[in-house]
Amino acid sequence: MSTQSKTREAKSESHESASASATEHARSVAHEVVDNAADRAEGMEQKIRDEAARFTERAERGKREAKQQIEDSVDRIDNFVKERPVAAMGIAFATGALAAILLKRS
Repeated sequence: MSTQSKTREAKSESHESASASATEHARSVAHEVVDNAADRAEGMEQKIRDEAARFTERAERGKREAKQQIEDSVDRIDNFVKERPVAAMGIAFATGALAAILLKRS
């Protein structure tokens, strides 16, 4: 084999070795990027789950409070009607008359 052939083979092997090394480095960097992205996504997912749990608890608390307020209002109205039936009928009549007047205008 001639010196030129050996030189070309050596350059080719050197180029293949450098290419393999570059490929391995790129693969390593890509894996690192994917691992970092997965870690971040996992952290974000946990934050979203925590916030959703807090929101759900606040919504449930608000629902319980609203239900309690409605029950209290119904109890007060019920007691008022039992204690003052004539006044309750008068209020109901006046409310109906006012509603009729307002609906007739529109």
